[in-house]
Amino acid sequence: MSRRTTTIQRRLMGDLLLLIVLTGGTILIATWFLGARSIEQLSKTLIDRTTLRTEEQLDGFFGSVSTQVLAGRDWARAEILNPTDPLAMNKLFVPILRHNPHLSSMMIADSDGVEYLLLRTPLDPNEWSNRVVEADRKGTDVYNRKWNTKTGEVKEKNAPLEYDPRTRVWYEQALLTTDEEPVFWTEPVIFFVTKDPGITASTHLVFDSDPPRTVVVAYDLLLMDISKFTTSLEVSDRGKAFVLFEDADEGQFKVIGLPRDERFPDDQAIRDTLVPSLGKDAVVDSQADLPSPAELKVPSVFAVMEAWEQGERPQQPVRFSSGGEYWWGGLRPFSVGDNTFWIGVVVPEQDLSGTIRMQQWVLMGIVLGVLGVGMYRSGMLARRFSAPIKQLVDQSERISRGDLETGAAIASDVGEIRRLADAHDQMRDGLKSVIKLEKLERDLDIARDIQLGLLPDEAPLTPGFEVAGKNRPADKTGGDYYDWLTMPDGRTLFTLADVAGHGIGPALIVAVYRAYMRASTSDGEAVLRTVAAKLNDLLCDDMPEGRFITAAIGLVDPGKNEVRLLSAGQAPLLYYEAATDTLHNWDADDMPLGIVSGVEFTKARQILFAPGDLLVLTTDGFFEAENSAGEAFGIHALEQFIRENHHRPPAELIERLYERIDQHAAGAPQGDDLTAVVVKCSVE
Repeated sequence: MSRRTTTIQRRLMGDLLLLIVLTGGTILIATWFLGARSIEQLSKTLIDRTTLRTEEQLDGFFGSVSTQVLAGRDWARAEILNPTDPLAMNKLFVPILRHNPHLSSMMIADSDGVEYLLLRTPLDPNEWSNRVVEADRKGTDVYNRKWNTKTGEVKEKNAPLEYDPRTRVWYEQALLTTDEEPVFWTEPVIFFVTKDPGITASTHLVFDSDPPRTVVVAYDLLLMDISKFTTSLEVSDRGKAFVLFEDADEGQFKVIGLPRDERFPDDQAIRDTLVPSLGKDAVVDSQADLPSPAELKVPSVFAVMEAWEQGERPQQPVRFSSGGEYWWGGLRPFSVGDNTFWIGVVVPEQDLSGTIRMQQWVLMGIVLGVLGVGMYRSGMLARRFSAPIKQLVDQSERISRGDLETGAAIASDVGEIRRLADAHDQMRDGLKSVIKLEKLERDLDIARDIQLGLLPDEAPLTPGFEVAGKNRPADKTGGDYYDWLTMPDGRTLFTLADVAGHGIGPALIVAVYRAYMRASTSDGEAVLRTVAAKLNDLLCDDMPEGRFITAAIGLVDPGKNEVRLLSAGQAPLLYYEAATDTLHNWDADDMPLGIVSGVEFTKARQILFAPGDLLVLTTDGFFEAENSAGEAFGIHALEQFIRENHHRPPAELIERLYERIDQHAAGAPQGDDLTAVVVKCSVE
């Protein structure tokens, strides 16, 4: 019996049709069923990422408070705090509250019943007030001072007040702090003055006197600031993040971080929601009457709490129903002292599934399209395209695996196949170039992140002085740098440096400069000519030929209102004297670093600062900045800017300077790195 035969075209069409149907169907079925698993994985990733971001924000909230509490204790130990002198205390603590906007107030109290309070009004950052209590000496006669930094209005009066700081919970519990647990955190309570809910962190210090004297330092953190973050956090189109406080005594959860919702558009709405029934009769130091998840009336938040509790608080995300649709949600604990908070995230499944379902429909369309084309073209493929197409498929598969080496030549007299073969070669070359470019871009991004991480995160705490700096490279990485260090004796060492050129090469030299700078002062030595000599000798060994660094190194002595300054090729050094309205323009003291080793640097110039005096250090990118017409900004314009803006705080002055440079450039590209450091005397 003869075997039934068929044509290549029919066989290829039949086989191709069957293959496409089986393969496409398998892919569609697998994709459809695996979509649910993908949604679960995507929800976990999204929830974990949002939770981590919220944890970082809470770490910033609470971590900065602990730092300030312990810093205040150190100031108390140094006996530089006088709670009965509010003006002197304001000079120390007003800048701290300005730098940490989530702190609403701070208190210094002692065992004699003396208390100093600095308070910023929660809804108006320009409104400030002081309260000075001397319970043992003056009884209920309390000094009050209020002022407005915007209008300049000041009000002072003495008024009776039944108040003793030693009876406050933050004072009583601070006495129990130890070296192992130096900071006490209250549970969410009602604050005495504003009647807002918040958390207080406090610590204590005992002086060895007769009788012993105890000093307590405390800072208040408003819960409203946590909600300001969570209400602005975009998880997905309708996803939400929130923070709960677990009251272990009552076995209840209370909301302290509100979710994103149209009912909470501003600070006032957030405050009204957190304390809906709070009035003048509220009991201070009592537990804050915060809304429960059910009282919040956000269905998805209440529903995830029920599902989470029913599941015995699982660590993985839970799937639950709310408002007639499915959601994913999860909670993770966050501890502060004895308080346990829970960070919650909820995401509607529709936010996650839309993209996946769209991909499934697109895939189905592709499969059906390929089926139609395959049936039409199978006959031609059988006669002319089978062998070369197979070679092209083989090459495509190698390319998909990352093998970009040229394969065997494809022989065909069909022009389209020849062009396709040429396109493969061009694609290989293009992919090689793209891979190299993407790697270079990733490397530059990593280098930029590393370089930004070398810059200081916050201004140094230098009593009587304000110090600020900023860097903006011309490329992803730059050759400018600034830094400051607090020396063991309390003085602040600062520096500004400029490596010739900009880009990855100067950026590497900047990292070397930073390491050598810190190494040269690691023993506490702060003689500037010695530091400069060490830096120069170290850099000479590593500096490439033709490279050098211009640098200014300064030392702020708060006790003497003095700054010592040495410049190695860095100029101009601009110093403004407020009393005489005089602007000095000093040239560099010595040659740049990294050119010749063994240089003996000159003695640093000594600058005695008076209130309002300031020192401005900039790299040459400022006065050399050009507009589209090629006109440089110039040193004269820089001097004029300092005269017009000397009254501003350093950080604001620097921001205005960057704005002025951008106005001058008028859209022209930045030609060089821009770095500035400003030191200003704030003692009055």
